[in-house]
Amino acid sequence: MIPGLFLAGLILNWIVGLCQWLGIWKWNPLIPRLGPVGYANHIFLSMALTMALLWIAYDMRDRVLLPRWANAMLAVAFLLQLGLGAGRTGQLLFVILMPLAVWVLFRGRWRYWALGGIALTIIGMGMSPTVQHRVQEGLQNLQVVSKGDYDTSWGLRVLMAQGALHMGFQHPILGVGTGNYANEMAQLQKNHILPDLPSPLVMSQPQNSYLLELAMLGIPGLLLLVWFLWAVTAPAWRLKAVPEGWFVLVYMAVFIAGSFSDTLIWGYANVFSLALLAALPIPLAQDGLRGATTTDNPIA
Repeated sequence: MIPGLFLAGLILNWIVGLCQWLGIWKWNPLIPRLGPVGYANHIFLSMALTMALLWIAYDMRDRVLLPRWANAMLAVAFLLQLGLGAGRTGQLLFVILMPLAVWVLFRGRWRYWALGGIALTIIGMGMSPTVQHRVQEGLQNLQVVSKGDYDTSWGLRVLMAQGALHMGFQHPILGVGTGNYANEMAQLQKNHILPDLPSPLVMSQPQNSYLLELAMLGIPGLLLLVWFLWAVTAPAWRLKAVPEGWFVLVYMAVFIAGSFSDTLIWGYANVFSLALLAALPIPLAQDGLRGATTTDNPIA
């Protein structure tokens, strides 16, 4: 039920985004220049699309939720949206996680056919003007950061990460407290420990879940976060052959890797989905483990 509702939400948003992009509906997207994202945040949508594609790879093998032709149609639609959108985090996670998922899921010649298809997909995504523009923009941002200019997308991330590290080193046991990151960041700039920006900006989080935990709750908070992520991921990995285990595993993979470039731990939508998947009784799915990888499946 949960993977089905997840896909249904993405399909609905895909339809909205496509109609907005084509001018069929006059509803304005959240940020028009970021592609057919509908009303979703482009960064989180890119990660959700990557998670959906990781699930589809599993469902293409075992046909738990949809037939293969339906999964193939969804994969093409979601890949187009991922390639036309501006969510660099999700695009990078696709490049990293999809080959790993294919290696885990498939065996024999199917593994190499799938890896070849993924390689061609990545090449095609790299040819997207949106992807090329965003990659070039990121590289240019890093170049100007090396010259001391932080007033760019990646420059702000570097500056906020530096602030979080300062807070963690200054308050290693208790941190600065939940909700105090923005105040501490402003104080660091006021004391000229960190550079000011030409246009004042309230920086409420460092675009990194681990650095945010370190800054707000200190080293104990960071260790508890790492333990929590491990406690949810480990049983999912052991039971990756059953649908429940794989769905939680791909969510955690996207969450863990995506948390290095975006803050996922505090957003309301992320907290809700994380709590929901953490509460799934994955160990109870162990009874279905034997039937999940039957010998009559030639690609499993």
